Amino acid sequence: MKNIALSKDAERFIRKQIESGRYENADEVIDAGLQLLECNEQPLEEWLRNKIPGRYDDLLDGRADGVSIDDAFSRLEDRHRARLAAEAKSADEGR
Repeated sequence: MKNIALSKDAERFIRKQIESGRYENADEVIDAGLQLLECNEQPLEEWLRNKIPGRYDDLLDGRADGVSIDDAFSRLEDRHRARLAAEAKSADEGR
């Protein structure tokens, strides 16, 4: 699976990384990106495999309370807005 299609932005980013001297070639840049992706995905995967089944059983057995999908999305939207506000504030302070 050697042939892949990249966006112009991705090509530009890869070229910039190589020109910086940090990487020898595109393969090294892509490998580094995939390693980072794997590091980010691994905790989520472990959580889904190890924690969710037990929590689901707790819900079914009445040992835990669930939330409605509307409440869950509302909470996620609130978190997202708070994160965006914090990032905007941080960016403003950096200027």
